[in-house]
Amino acid sequence: MFFTIFQCLRTLVGHTGGVWSSQMSGTIVISGSTDRTLKVWNAETGQCIYTLYGHTSTVRCMHLHGNKVVSGSRDATLRVWQVDTGECLHVLVGHLAAVRCVQYDGKLVVSGAYDYMVKVWNPEREECLHTLQGHTNRVYSLQVSALYVLLLDLLFISFGIDKCPFAISFLLVRRCARC
Repeated sequence: MFFTIFQCLRTLVGHTGGVWSSQMSGTIVISGSTDRTLKVWNAETGQCIYTLYGHTSTVRCMHLHGNKVVSGSRDATLRVWQVDTGECLHVLVGHLAAVRCVQYDGKLVVSGAYDYMVKVWNPEREECLHTLQGHTNRVYSLQVSALYVLLLDLLFISFGIDKCPFAISFLLVRRCARC
């Protein structure tokens, strides 16, 4: 048998509330907290590089893609941040309740919330392209698989406490041609 022994290399200290979400890429760690902030950390040194302010409630979820991270909050908004400067680039408003899950592929943001909806966004234009309805309760998780070849057919799978995996497949040919 093969056993690996892990040891704690460092503890990242700085949030004043519980940490609900995190992402990591290379030597960068990003954490989201009940203190309404995101923190960008250097994993090698343990130093906080930036504290990102803007949400007015708990940061519940985030997704990192390249040098941008999208955060979702109990304040029902999403924010797009530039990781290497700490700047808030865009605010996405449209959910009616807490945003619980988010995916970002560098072009589109897909979010799920306690308003029973999944939304597809163009973050650069701060525009909701589609609102997907069908859940009968809160959306807690989603995954996005996108084929950007030929028909630009997108498949979204989301899960809520209604115990119903909800899959929608639709064409975004005209919309995504502008994205």
